[in-house]
Amino acid sequence: MKRFLLIAYVCLIAVGCTTPVQDPELDVVAGTTQIEPEALHLESTITYLKAVTWVNSIGTTWVQVVVEIENTGESPIYLSSGSYDLKDASGSIIASKSYVSEYPRVVSIGEKAYLYDETTLDLPVTGTLTVVPRFNEKKATIQNIRYPVSGVTLVDTAYSGVKAIGSIANTSGEAEDGIIYVVVVLFDAQDHPIGILDDLISDDFPAGAEMGFEATSLSMPDEITMSSVARYKTYAYPHQYQF
Repeated sequence: MKRFLLIAYVCLIAVGCTTPVQDPELDVVAGTTQIEPEALHLESTITYLKAVTWVNSIGTTWVQVVVEIENTGESPIYLSSGSYDLKDASGSIIASKSYVSEYPRVVSIGEKAYLYDETTLDLPVTGTLTVVPRFNEKKATIQNIRYPVSGVTLVDTAYSGVKAIGSIANTSGEAEDGIIYVVVVLFDAQDHPIGILDDLISDDFPAGAEMGFEATSLSMPDEITMSSVARYKTYAYPHQYQF
């Protein structure tokens, strides 16, 4: 069934036969630099945002929200859950969402992070949507732990869109018995983020071990396929809290 695509920013997808390029991954960062709190300047900049809506084959209206921010301050940032409002062409709020995922949680200086949501709307919408994001940011006082990622392959599936398959390694020297996030950010030929795949792994992860992952999405526009992905970046890290 033909889908109706309404976007805040129109991203023309470049279709080619080249293989998507994976960004180099970082090894585990031992910890954040110890600097007196008053000497640190916390700042982030929104570098891209969009809202895409479509109607699926059973008449449900979906919206995909992507917001990219960059840590432009002088301190690593800790992100808890974010939120956003969606406004229609007249400026009226048609949806307000809270407890929205942000990836990754700890953002190094100069690094980018993403607020991302795939959800349904009560009613169909027309015209351009505007995203008004809100971030819960603190100066990071916990370690920025990342697990190396290897062997990532993107595949088109019959019913769930693009899927990423690969493996991660625990090189931190410590076992992890909590939730592990694997997040794959997809970019188009204009280097805009067009979607996020994720896998939440609850298996124990001993020091020195490797294990596989399959990262998928809840629902993305049909237009997002392997051919529309120019590159991708993968993050793997344990679920961390900062109080």
